[in-house]
Amino acid sequence: RFPRHMDRWRFWAAKSNGYPPELKDRILHARASQAFVSYLGFVGAGDNIHVRSWIPEEVSKDGTLLVAFEVQGGREDGPKALLLRGCMVLSLMSQDAPLVSKL
Repeated sequence: RFPRHMDRWRFWAAKSNGYPPELKDRILHARASQAFVSYLGFVGAGDNIHVRSWIPEEVSKDGTLLVAFEVQGGREDGPKALLLRGCMVLSLMSQDAPLVSKL
């Protein structure tokens, strides 16, 4: 369930220029090979969710890229609680690959 959400978040971030320009298209065409969640909190009805995504390291020699996520939630006028912290391992493909993930 969460890998699917992370896949959507990285796609949305890439489409809205949230990643470096030289990696944006490669991230859009990458295949998600693994997902890891290190913390999982709770969210309630009416809570707002804020997602941050970043690339903590450069592309590795084997053509994989790590994309990290942190999700916070809470009421609009209240403090935000940590809901999820995790990352995805992406296998970078050519820019001619279809815009789908196999995770």
